[in-house]
Amino acid sequence: NDGKMGNRQSTGDDDASTSRADDSGAEQSDFQVTISEELTEQVLSDLKGKQQQDEGQISEETEEDQRRKMKERYEQKLEEWRAWNVDRQADLDARLDRLNASFQDLMVEITYDSGKLERSWKGPAVSGQTSCIDARANLMSCFKEKGGISCEDTVEALERCVSTTIVGNNAQS
Repeated sequence: NDGKMGNRQSTGDDDASTSRADDSGAEQSDFQVTISEELTEQVLSDLKGKQQQDEGQISEETEEDQRRKMKERYEQKLEEWRAWNVDRQADLDARLDRLNASFQDLMVEITYDSGKLERSWKGPAVSGQTSCIDARANLMSCFKEKGGISCEDTVEALERCVSTTIVGNNAQS
């Protein structure tokens, strides 16, 4: 035996080993371990890779947490917007209902008033015809035939008819 075992080397002679006593009084032997440079580099490289991998996992977890938190914030904002939208739609629906009701009321009022106005303009019907129709027809034919000359009798007949009709309408009202 030359004093070497694997990568370990004894620092003392084979015959006499160095020993020292620690504070407790127990004796310890000193020996030195030698690691090849390649092995040292490989161990350091492995440790560095492991450290980077651990940092990468931490970074990925942090990014995943950030994405999860961002998604939660967006979902919360979406729920808030949906609640606001429901309220807004309810307000708009109520307003639309009020406007429709107001429109319907106005339509009934206009229909009633227009019927009343139409009845007042027509005047009374004489046996299903408009009053003074004969007097108007005679006046029209007189104007066509005579060019308006000598139609005084026809004009007077129309005036009497109109006066009678108006007085009759006022008496009925």
